[in-house]
Amino acid sequence: MLLASPAAAWTAFRQLAAEPLHILRPVGVTVRETALAFGLALLLAVPVGVAIGSSRTLRRAYEPLFTSVNALPLIILYPVLAATLGIGSGSKTALGLLYAFFPIVITSMRATAHVDRDLLVAAAAMGAKGGQRIRSVVAPSILAPLFASMRVALGLALVTVIAAEFISGSGGVGYELGAASQSLDTPGLFAWIIVACLLTICINLLFSVITAGYRKASTGEDLCENRRPSRRCVCPVRPRRLQGRGEQYPGGVPLDQARPGPSAGLRARHASPRR
Repeated sequence: MLLASPAAAWTAFRQLAAEPLHILRPVGVTVRETALAFGLALLLAVPVGVAIGSSRTLRRAYEPLFTSVNALPLIILYPVLAATLGIGSGSKTALGLLYAFFPIVITSMRATAHVDRDLLVAAAAMGAKGGQRIRSVVAPSILAPLFASMRVALGLALVTVIAAEFISGSGGVGYELGAASQSLDTPGLFAWIIVACLLTICINLLFSVITAGYRKASTGEDLCENRRPSRRCVCPVRPRRLQGRGEQYPGGVPLDQARPGPSAGLRARHASPRR
């Protein structure tokens, strides 16, 4: 009988759990490769996506290219990566990076292209430079879709790394799955499938906790002094208070010295709290 019964699979999983190092070593290899692939993809994809999304010409030139490459089965490149980087962690990390890069860069590109232009004009009128506009207007606007794409990219990176370890590897959860499959150890195979599922759930929960904490910290209750207890702050550009300089806008212009412009009504609303 090729398929193991649930009781046999549970027994094999309990035997694995009785030796924690036998589980933690492969899990550690997979987590390290996945974290490195995801981190590199995030560092590369967000700046590229924001830069391309800020220019209509670049977006028209590169968006079809990125979406087309994203639709390709990039796993076909693994033999090339394995021949170039070896069957160690390098080829797995590179393949995971490729799968995680495109969802993030495409989302960053499209989210940046749909940032409210009125907010950018208002920030520029208040003296904000390019980097300040990105920090104070673009980054908060693309945060929600960026987190969604990061969740998808993290899952793709993890699945890709495990698949690459299964194809050819010297360690990791995928390698253990392949070893159990080749030795016809069906209970052990199902036990490692349980380990892979638990690993995926734990990584997803950890990502949810981190993103929820970041959102709570970046949208705290005290960010807008004009907020009423029963109302949600709808100020498109939040002022920040610098010690000894009073109210400041993204460009560093004091409230009482702000130049008149198209967003004068916005500054007036911040200058005098509602009564």
